[in-house]
Amino acid sequence: MADWTDLLPTAVKAPITIYQNKSQIHEWWKRLLVYAGRGDTNVVVTGAAGSGKSVLTLCHHGEVKDREWKEPGTSTAVEKKAISVGEWTKIFTVVPGQEILAREAALDEAFNTHKNLEGVLHVVDFGFTSIRSSVSEQKLKDRGYVTLEAIRDYNLERELEEFKKVTNLIATACAAGRGPKWLTIAVSKADLYFDKLEQAKMYYYPEGDSPFVEELNRLLKRVGSNNLKCRVVPVCPKPKPYVWGDTKISPQLVTFDEPANYMQNFVGILAEVSDE
Repeated sequence: MADWTDLLPTAVKAPITIYQNKSQIHEWWKRLLVYAGRGDTNVVVTGAAGSGKSVLTLCHHGEVKDREWKEPGTSTAVEKKAISVGEWTKIFTVVPGQEILAREAALDEAFNTHKNLEGVLHVVDFGFTSIRSSVSEQKLKDRGYVTLEAIRDYNLERELEEFKKVTNLIATACAAGRGPKWLTIAVSKADLYFDKLEQAKMYYYPEGDSPFVEELNRLLKRVGSNNLKCRVVPVCPKPKPYVWGDTKISPQLVTFDEPANYMQNFVGILAEVSDE
């Protein structure tokens, strides 16, 4: 079957071809910058350690395609990816959640050194944060975080602390005229709480009621909601069980299409906010 543009006269097709080539050249250029370790951050990916930043970004980049893929361990380095968002390609910088020098350098580059930061992708997980270190896990249990409810409360507190740091960076950058123009909050690991999606929505949406929402609305009031477009979207890029102690929460998938559907919705929203 012919492509729709194949039916157009040559004179009409020419501008379309030029536009498509321009988009492709832009993609190659961005990928070359990342390969060379250069290029300003267009989208900075933030969130607490273990929230799923790397997994979400790798899925968006198209690197997670088979069942043999293994989840990355604790990130100790900044990750940069050239990812197509709509018709154009953006440089995504994934900031480690750990308090390390690489994290501070990445945040400074994104928020303080140039005016090319377009958006912030902040990843949260409704308290289902991965504790990847067995030593850290045991220390938490020794401190009394032995139940699923207790560890989720602890994780939500850490998540809020991280978000407060990010909101301060956003407000300062906006005041200095450096952007960003949008904030997308990715509520990750939604497969673990499909039965509580409405509860999760009200925990993160600006119209909801939680300490997280209070901090979000403070940010929007500081910078002006017209100056910072905010979206909140559930995602479940790579479903897996969550285990804490003797409790195991399995993904609540009805069909295998759900992760892809959520990812497609997420990608569409990013393209939408990037074009606004």
